[in-house]
Amino acid sequence: MNPTRALEESQIGRYTVRMAIVVNWNGVDVPEELKGLKKGRYVLLPMDEAPELTEEQEAGLEAALASVRAGKGVSLEDALAEAKAHLR
Repeated sequence: MNPTRALEESQIGRYTVRMAIVVNWNGVDVPEELKGLKKGRYVLLPMDEAPELTEEQEAGLEAALASVRAGKGVSLEDALAEAKAHLR
């Protein structure tokens, strides 16, 4: 994954959508994921463990992934246009 691309912002009306990446850090060396970022300010938050999902949440994610793998996903542009239409 290209970390610079993952952290780029997309504007939807007056709202900003941000993507995030998870970085594993050994406490000494600069992680590879950070070396490709553009110059600027970033917020890093520690995350001990990913939150546990309920069985319903897990099943929902599995169903969504299966749908995308089956070719039923939509493009980013279409998803942003639909979200923008709902914000009007």
